[in-house]
Amino acid sequence: MGRRRRKGEFFEFLTEVIKSPHGYIWGIIACLLFLALSEWFIPLLFHNEFDKIFHPLFQIPLRAMAVLSIIAALINWAKNFWLNSLQAPKVHHSVLKSKELKKLGKLEKRPISEEQRNYPASPPIVPTTEKSLYKIICQGIAIGHNPDEVKQNLAIRFKVAPEKFAPLFKGKVTIFKKTEDYEIALKYQAVLKKIGVLCTISGIKPKETQSKPETDYKFASNKQSFPETAKEKGYQFEQFVVNKFDRRYFTLKEWRSDKGIDGRYAESNKNPDLEFEFHLRTVRKTFAVECKWRQNYYRGGVEWAKKGQVARYNAFATKRQIPVFVIIGVGGTPDDPNDIFVVPLKVLKYPHAKAEYLAKWKKSGNKNFFFNTQTELLK
Repeated sequence: MGRRRRKGEFFEFLTEVIKSPHGYIWGIIACLLFLALSEWFIPLLFHNEFDKIFHPLFQIPLRAMAVLSIIAALINWAKNFWLNSLQAPKVHHSVLKSKELKKLGKLEKRPISEEQRNYPASPPIVPTTEKSLYKIICQGIAIGHNPDEVKQNLAIRFKVAPEKFAPLFKGKVTIFKKTEDYEIALKYQAVLKKIGVLCTISGIKPKETQSKPETDYKFASNKQSFPETAKEKGYQFEQFVVNKFDRRYFTLKEWRSDKGIDGRYAESNKNPDLEFEFHLRTVRKTFAVECKWRQNYYRGGVEWAKKGQVARYNAFATKRQIPVFVIIGVGGTPDDPNDIFVVPLKVLKYPHAKAEYLAKWKKSGNKNFFFNTQTELLK
């Protein structure tokens, strides 16, 4: 009974050796142990001539167990080798680290110039445009994550070949932040003049415009006229939205402006742009609309609001107890966008909305807006 039990335990040990991830190590150790017992300990224990008769009785089982142990170790090693070959090759952490550093470009910090030091709101100089340029904004018309994307967006906007923008990426670009708008200082002004880009230059006066005021820098433009500022573009898009509401059913109750002086604005400017009252027979329903137009999709979606605006719009909706809708236009021009999305504010939790999420709120065709009183949705 004891022999059977020991025999069963040995075979359980062999099974564990085969199954265990590092079982081949235990198999080799067991093999060496059994060989040491059979070839060294047994002869040492039975050293008399008469006792040597019992050598085979002990040595043969120990040798057999040593052979079985090494076989189990080989099976385990072969199994692990086969499984590892099916998996993706492992990369040492030092190699991964070096690849990440190469990917980031090992950007070096550059000293801040005296001009930037006197401009408290300006971020540090962008080291190189080819590696670390994430977006170029010329009055909100050109946005991109990398130089190629920026070239493409500029080319679409001004209907010229992307190669004409290549000189812009040979020099350094300094991005300044002033109030809520970004203004970009570009070294290659002649290129902008040649292709007819309307762009505000911050801190740089072109030779052709030395006599003009700083806030009115214009380059010679094409036959097409584009709004100069983001505020003008926003106003054009608001006009487009208002014209999409039929006067027979919608009364414009409020149209808020962005007028102010020295950074002082009315508190009502923080509320949504438009307020309408829908009327059909005896039905009356008031709702608000916030208008947002963007030239391009950014990071796979639309940055439709700034920090704090989402909370303010929700507070307005709660206080007034009226639905608020965000009408987003993307592409084209402010008065003729390519894509239009009519999104209830309650489903927009964050300032950035993915394009695939906005798809279900896309307005089809060029029809006027319609308000469904049962679902309280604007379409």
